[in-house]
Amino acid sequence: MSQNMEKCVQLSKNHSLDVFNSFNSFNRHLPLPFMFLTNCGGEPFMAIGENKKGYHFFSPYFLLKKMLDESCMQLMILEPVGTDGCLIEYPERFYSLQTTGSSILVLKESISAIQTFSSDDIDRKLIDPGSKKD
Repeated sequence: MSQNMEKCVQLSKNHSLDVFNSFNSFNRHLPLPFMFLTNCGGEPFMAIGENKKGYHFFSPYFLLKKMLDESCMQLMILEPVGTDGCLIEYPERFYSLQTTGSSILVLKESISAIQTFSSDDIDRKLIDPGSKKD
């Protein structure tokens, strides 16, 4: 399993959400998934999402869905899974970040750093264990 980190951006107290527009947009051909660290201890921000099968999960991985104004954004919660499609608990390495219908609103004041990942990780085709030939 791979976890391809693209870059990490440290943000100052007076940062602008324009940093998201520079590397991530939900409407771009290749949006970049990301996680961010909070101002409270620098821990990854986690959200509860619901996958396409109706199961709930915790995830620190997101896609920018919409900028609501200069201080607030809507994020899609991504489900981290292994090669078989089963949920991977953070901080384990993921194989794919599956898109969901779950989203969350976040204020810029809660963000201290952003870590991006490869757009290839979004909805990566899963490996069918029955398709391997010996």
